[in-house]
Amino acid sequence: MDLVSLRELLAAEIKGTAFEGKAYFAGGCVRDHQLGLATNDIDICVELPEGGIALAKFLAQRFGASEPIVYERFGTALLVWGDIKLEFVMTRTENYRTGNRNPLVKFGSLLEDIKRRDFTINAMLISISSGELIDLQGRGQKDLSDRMLKTTDEPEKVFTEDPLRILRGFRFMAGLDLRIDKDVEEAIQSRANILRTLSPERISAEFCRLLELEKASSGIRKMQKLGVLSEILPELSALGKLEQNHYHSLDAFEHTLLVLDKSSFLLPCRWAALLHDLGKRATFSRSGSSPEDNTKTGKIHFYGHEKVSAEIAEKVLKRFLINQSTTRQIVWAIRNHMIFKQSGNMAEKIPDHKLLKLINEKDTEDLDILLDLVHSDNLSHHPDHCMPEQIPALRERIEALRRQNLIFPLTGNDIIAYYDISASSLVGKLLSKAKDYWYKQPDLNKSELLKMIRKDVR
Repeated sequence: MDLVSLRELLAAEIKGTAFEGKAYFAGGCVRDHQLGLATNDIDICVELPEGGIALAKFLAQRFGASEPIVYERFGTALLVWGDIKLEFVMTRTENYRTGNRNPLVKFGSLLEDIKRRDFTINAMLISISSGELIDLQGRGQKDLSDRMLKTTDEPEKVFTEDPLRILRGFRFMAGLDLRIDKDVEEAIQSRANILRTLSPERISAEFCRLLELEKASSGIRKMQKLGVLSEILPELSALGKLEQNHYHSLDAFEHTLLVLDKSSFLLPCRWAALLHDLGKRATFSRSGSSPEDNTKTGKIHFYGHEKVSAEIAEKVLKRFLINQSTTRQIVWAIRNHMIFKQSGNMAEKIPDHKLLKLINEKDTEDLDILLDLVHSDNLSHHPDHCMPEQIPALRERIEALRRQNLIFPLTGNDIIAYYDISASSLVGKLLSKAKDYWYKQPDLNKSELLKMIRKDVR
């Protein structure tokens, strides 16, 4: 439901009640409406003491919806109605205490509520009763029109109250194609170290939201410039200005951002792209140079960087609280992102049996993340070495193999029964050997495979 239709519906429901003329759409939904963007996350503020909770309960009854989730401490409530999330809050003031990110909250005026918000583009309101756009500070509409990100108060004060606003700023910049005001940039640069006070949960949630944006690279590049990236992801920041070999036309940091731009919007693919070359700083070497002198003009190498990158990535993902299953997928893709490099422009040098092994041993989702990473990486190399057709060709061959529905016909129990041996590590070795035969000749049946591994039974 668009915001206009929702406003008309809510206006009719609150007409003649204490909420009439006191309820407002607020924050991001107003901003997005002004930009012609759709949103299902709606913030509503109510200019009555405990008005947010009261309106949420009132509307839940009127709509026949489930009881809202109430957060008494902050005077807020969440009402889920179909695919729409309505978040309610009373207009309030917030008083932040030094070293404490949980503010003291009390009822406040509409203007006080506006001033507690982060950026002017998020500080506009729409009256639910009248539909009037309200810009109490007189700055939100102009800044949105100018595509300028400014804070509602002195930047240092805004960011000190909640350092997460720094990261939110980069997300708004990248997602809405904004410029950051000079004073805001200076405040971020001088106060970047306060990000260390944030919990890993909050940093991860905000950074993941940035990663899923089409132009996430612009926000990360600005983070690097203002000293924020070195605070939250120093492993990536360290790639700045790292020279690469002739296969590349960009330094390691800019190459990484280009890979990110070309990757799928799925979060595991985004993380894989962002972290795939983290080991390059540690593995940098130059032919003909001693460890004490890397200034000669020999060829640059990053021997084994994929393995080192995977090890670093695993630590980063743990720090960002990415779940173990997704971490495993991302780390596996990074560790293997070089396996097709010598396979030719059309992947003609990789035999079917190696592809069959990949299909048999890895889940479809795992393999898709790897293929997305390799393709994005290929496209981000020097034009003479980018191999744009390699992964599309590989995908066609993989799909053709999948359509054959080839199923390995042997199990460990088959081996135990046939050779009358006990369950042991030998069974696993025999099974692996049989698979190697089958990958090369997938028409082999169970009986043939059992006979072929006879010489390996000890």
